[in-house]
Amino acid sequence: TACCIRPFIHLLCQQHSQHIVCCGDSLRSLVALLQVLYHYCQGPASPLHPYIQTLPGVQPGIPGPQVAMLYPEPELQELQYNPLIADAGSQAYWWKQYSSGVLDQLPGTADDPFGGQLVTQEQLGWALSVAMSRAFGFKRLGGWALVPLLDMANHAAASNAEVCCGEDGVVRMMANKQVPAGAPILLKYGCHDNANLLLSYGFVLPDNPADSFAWPLDMELLLAAIYQFVGGELPPSGKAVDGLKQWQRTTLQQLGLLPDSTSSSSSSSSSSSSSSSSSSSLGSSGGLAALRRLQRSVPAASDSGRGAWQF
Repeated sequence: TACCIRPFIHLLCQQHSQHIVCCGDSLRSLVALLQVLYHYCQGPASPLHPYIQTLPGVQPGIPGPQVAMLYPEPELQELQYNPLIADAGSQAYWWKQYSSGVLDQLPGTADDPFGGQLVTQEQLGWALSVAMSRAFGFKRLGGWALVPLLDMANHAAASNAEVCCGEDGVVRMMANKQVPAGAPILLKYGCHDNANLLLSYGFVLPDNPADSFAWPLDMELLLAAIYQFVGGELPPSGKAVDGLKQWQRTTLQQLGLLPDSTSSSSSSSSSSSSSSSSSSSLGSSGGLAALRRLQRSVPAASDSGRGAWQF
């Protein structure tokens, strides 16, 4: 079966490279989902039919992985977390574009490995969610693999087993601690925050030790927070200086969030005046302390490559 699908995958990757902007490791995700689709469409003729029948979403009454990209738009908006909504929207856009721009054109062509069967958008979405949530990435194998039985293990931050691929190419799952009889086998899928768990696996953890909050540094939002903390009214807009209005730059300098642009000769008196002015006009030392805690927050890269503020 591999010899049937591999030339097709290679051809698709060559002819439709503009569509290969998939989630995760794009090309390897594409290979995995096309393998799933191929064997699913083969039905009982596929040697992997017994395994395909165990995947979520195949048997009646058993839902498939509910990854975020499959959420209807109103439900996606209810998540009220813009980075997650944007990532899920990008995945959904790719899924629908690949369905209409590539798979819908295959039936009746020489490149079609599905025997003339039209792969629907729903089937593509299901295969993509399966590939994202159940495939293992192995550097030694140079790609992703679906591993029967092992992919049934649930996620836990404190796992009791791990998966590895030996030099012989054999994939093994081994206990990393003593596992009592009857206890579930648990794997750690990775250090994912809840947004990435929902994007790739379709679930979240209430007490996720790896959870974080991605907060884009928007100057208008920051200044609104400043005046929320320290009181006062927003002054009228001034002339923009390096992307900031003059009153925005002055306020941030007074709060110590931007370096003072005055000369070194006048820095001492300016600092004293600024401190006095800041204390008298902007008041609350508690608000200033909160803002300085914000200043000390360190930007870090999240799993999806976004800049995130870790609190």
